[in-house]
Amino acid sequence: MKLVHFYQKITVWISSKETFTVIYRARAPYRILIEHNKTYTSKGTPGNTEISIHNLIKSHANYFKKGRRVRLTAGWYNADDTAHIIHQVVDDKISTVTPPTESAADSVVTFDITDGQKYDNLKAVKVKKSKRVRMRASQKDLDKAISAYNSKMNTDRRKWIDEHPHASKKEVTAKNKYYSNKKKNYATNARSAYNKQRKELNNKKKYQIKKSYEYLSFKKNTKASTIVKKVAKESGIKLAKVNLNYDRKYTNGYTAKSKPMKVIEQIASDSDTDIIYRNDAIYLEKLDSKRKLNLYIDYTTGLLEEPEYQADNDSKVAQWQVTFLYRSLAVGDVFHLKSKAVTGWVIVLSGSNSFQSGSAPSTQVIVELYSEYKTKLTKKINKKKKADRTAKAKADKKSKAAAKKKRTARAKNKKSKWVIRW
Repeated sequence: MKLVHFYQKITVWISSKETFTVIYRARAPYRILIEHNKTYTSKGTPGNTEISIHNLIKSHANYFKKGRRVRLTAGWYNADDTAHIIHQVVDDKISTVTPPTESAADSVVTFDITDGQKYDNLKAVKVKKSKRVRMRASQKDLDKAISAYNSKMNTDRRKWIDEHPHASKKEVTAKNKYYSNKKKNYATNARSAYNKQRKELNNKKKYQIKKSYEYLSFKKNTKASTIVKKVAKESGIKLAKVNLNYDRKYTNGYTAKSKPMKVIEQIASDSDTDIIYRNDAIYLEKLDSKRKLNLYIDYTTGLLEEPEYQADNDSKVAQWQVTFLYRSLAVGDVFHLKSKAVTGWVIVLSGSNSFQSGSAPSTQVIVELYSEYKTKLTKKINKKKKADRTAKAKADKKSKAAAKKKRTARAKNKKSKWVIRW
């Protein structure tokens, strides 16, 4: 199909049953200009869609308010409108609205839609725990109480001296002795009460329920997917999908001491999986999971210029910036690219779909060759699997040694009971 007429349709929900729709076709009667720019990335930050609508009447412009649902679709018709390629660009709530701008020739309403919310301000997850513990007389609490009482008496003594600057030496000595006796008597009574309590608790067992708040922790050999789902649930993070490239097991267990998103980012990194914000939720998924498109990009289907090699990227695999006529793509999409610089199936790592007045509707993406991407990922996962196997073998060896030591000690104790002493 030959791409000729660019099409956009935007719908805003005024209520659950009432909507308002604007269509742009650059032909009568659909001449209301809609501009938009949608960004997306696999780097764990929310993408953003900025939309501007020109020359709406004021009552229609007022429909676009923060929190209202908006759906934008875009694509192409052929020359005689007998065929089209139309895809959804975004369907989510408005995040922010820029105050409308007006001039004699134009008025513009602009708003942004963020792909999911950020959770950076959430505190580390702590869970309430209760356990039955035997009551013991506390030497530490005794020392703490005596120290606190002594500090109070010292403060009272200094206060009395400050309030009586003309007191005689005899009066000061008497006052010092007074506070010294109070401290001595308190310590004597406190130690007596402590010793009485200690004897009672040693002779008769008593228990109490002790409550505490502890960081969310996981036992040995817990899977990464289990940790991520639990942390997200406990902290209220909208986690739509967990499909890890490597669902590793944590040999020594895991304690989530950091903020929830930091924990999820760490687990995702350990599992060589990208974090993608999409449709008001977070996805931890394999980028190439069922995303291979029937899309072939070359100079006959919209390629606008030769792909540009990205020399400053951190990847060990070559990356390219590719620009072509507008397609509604997203992170993880796989399409076929044919150019002088690079040819083959490529995977989208980040990019933007954009239409601005005076420019051709275009998509600009950063890609890697799909085969190289998979090879690189396989090598990274195999390396981590090997490291995990080594760590597990080491932990098992240590556990067996500890168990053997315990059995030996138990056998010695048992044998010593049967020794006949002459």
